[in-house]
Amino acid sequence: MIGELFALMAALSWAIGAVFDRIGLTKISPLTANTMRSIPAAVFTLVITVLVEGLTPLTSVALIDVIYIIAGTTLALIIGDYLFLLSLKKLGVSKTMPVVSIYPVFALIGSALILKENITFFIIGGFTATIAGIFFISRSGAKANQQQDSNNKFLLIIPVIAALMWGFSQVFFGLALLNTPPLTMTTIRLLYFSFLLVTFNLTVGDRSFYKKYNSHWGRMSTIGGFLSLALGGLFLILGLSYAGVAKTSPLTSVTPMFSTILAVLFLKEKLDLNTTIGTALIIIGIILIVF
Repeated sequence: MIGELFALMAALSWAIGAVFDRIGLTKISPLTANTMRSIPAAVFTLVITVLVEGLTPLTSVALIDVIYIIAGTTLALIIGDYLFLLSLKKLGVSKTMPVVSIYPVFALIGSALILKENITFFIIGGFTATIAGIFFISRSGAKANQQQDSNNKFLLIIPVIAALMWGFSQVFFGLALLNTPPLTMTTIRLLYFSFLLVTFNLTVGDRSFYKKYNSHWGRMSTIGGFLSLALGGLFLILGLSYAGVAKTSPLTSVTPMFSTILAVLFLKEKLDLNTTIGTALIIIGIILIVF
């Protein structure tokens, strides 16, 4: 039961983190916010890894596994997370979270293509349900504002691409995990992620990004990153360790349900029938796929 509890805690951490991320994005650009949120998460994960596993695993990772981790991190955290934050800013939490949560669809497609895993009828049914869910979410608000609805349909490509990046990154992470301890892999990817973003900002981006940590919006982004990248990632690893993939993945797929409730309660985002149906279909689709 403890593994299932960790999986639910991961889903809740990601959902709460998305709310804080959305607040921080009110005054901070997605790239700057992504940089700010990555640093505390990397430091926290490094400390936990050293305490639990020591330094030996970090210094003995094979070069090919480092390449896998870098490739997966580039897709998931650099490209995927940037698009995720951009979508939060443009579409809000209640529409972004259900759509990006289709990433297991792409993960399984990638696994089938690269790792030669079988595609079952459950996977086909789940894929159909998630696509239908995206359609319903794209219809949200159509009667209230036709122009805004048209824009939302176009903007939905952003979280879909983010989900694609997250999904295919899982293939690379899966390859690395064959020889690398989970906490070690998580630490390497967050350190690489932070280093790359900080370097980019100090050279061609927002060179004074660190000054924003003292602002209200900066603190919101920092908390969001800590919850999503550090705690959420840690709980996911613990869930996988205790309960395995078959039980953990379906439970973490309830993130859209948590995020939608939180967005309505704290961000005052409107929840209409189309968004509700779309969210439910996506959750059902993901559960069908991971089972």
